[in-house]
Amino acid sequence: MSSAIERIAAWSRSAPAFAPLARTRARHAIADTIGCMIAGADDQATQSVRAAFAGSIGPSGAAAVIGGGRAPEAVAALVNGTAAHALDYDDNFRPGITHASA
Repeated sequence: MSSAIERIAAWSRSAPAFAPLARTRARHAIADTIGCMIAGADDQATQSVRAAFAGSIGPSGAAAVIGGGRAPEAVAALVNGTAAHALDYDDNFRPGITHASA
């Protein structure tokens, strides 16, 4: 029996038939998130999280960390997620009142 996260991972690897518009919007959302991560890499919040986990960030690790280095997945997700949120203002207008990307 697989865990919930294993089932979610298997689903995410499947290739459902998405409409071309949905694929385009997904690419735009991913590009927006990466742009926000790059812009937020030097933000004080991101740097504070990096500093808190400095012992886990180095030249090797399972996942890339914005600003350089690699770390265990959980640490990379925390640093990268912090950077993605730091300067993301998508939820300040009515059509995008969620913060789903970061």
